[in-house]
Amino acid sequence: MYQRFTVKSIKVNEAENLIILTFAYDIDEDTVNDSSITVSETSGTKQPLVFDKVKVDGPVVALHYQGILVNTEYTVTVTKDILSIMGDPL
Repeated sequence: MYQRFTVKSIKVNEAENLIILTFAYDIDEDTVNDSSITVSETSGTKQPLVFDKVKVDGPVVALHYQGILVNTEYTVTVTKDILSIMGDPL
C-alpha cells in the first residue's frame, strides 16, 4: 500500500522545550534546517524561533528551542525542502 510522504503528527513537550514531528518515512537529516522547518508565534511577531538542537531518528525529528512560551500559540511551517531518505519531497 502506497503512503504519501507527509507529516503524520506534531507533539510538543513543554517541559523539555521540544517540538517533535513524525513523518511517514525516514528523513534525510541533511535536509532538516532552520529554513525547511520554522516555528513562529501565530500572533504578534512573525520572527521565527531559532532551534539550538536537532535530533533526527528515522521518521522522527525533535527540535529543541530556547524560549518557548507556555500558553502561546505557535505555527509550525514545514517546506518541501525536507526529503525522505529515498529523496521523496513532501
